[in-house]
Amino acid sequence: MSQASDFLENALADHVTSKTAYTKPTNVFIALCTAAVADNDTGTTITEAAYGGYARQSTAGADWNAAAAGLANNANVITFPEATSGSETETDVAACDASSAGNLLWFDVLTTALPVVTGTQPKFNATDLSVAVA
Repeated sequence: MSQASDFLENALADHVTSKTAYTKPTNVFIALCTAAVADNDTGTTITEAAYGGYARQSTAGADWNAAAAGLANNANVITFPEATSGSETETDVAACDASSAGNLLWFDVLTTALPVVTGTQPKFNATDLSVAVA
């Protein structure tokens, strides 16, 4: 199950107590990571994929199914660029509010580690990613 970052937990708590309004991000950028992500990480401190050609993938509201019972998942395939060089294993996924750096929103450990070598094009099929609020 996905975990919310400290940033998102604090932003939502402030929002629902009328302290400070939380402005939703225009896009959510999905990142692949080669090491465990922690709730106190940021979009800068996650250990992100470094294979040749890698970039975070932008998603917008239409790319996600509406939440039900506290769970939302991706409605569309999320495809990363094909690896042009490098060899690494992706173990985690993270969602950030910027194409680089930014705030970490939520994260999860991949069910199955993803080895990436030249020619690999990582992707998440529809409903593969889910974010839960409990």
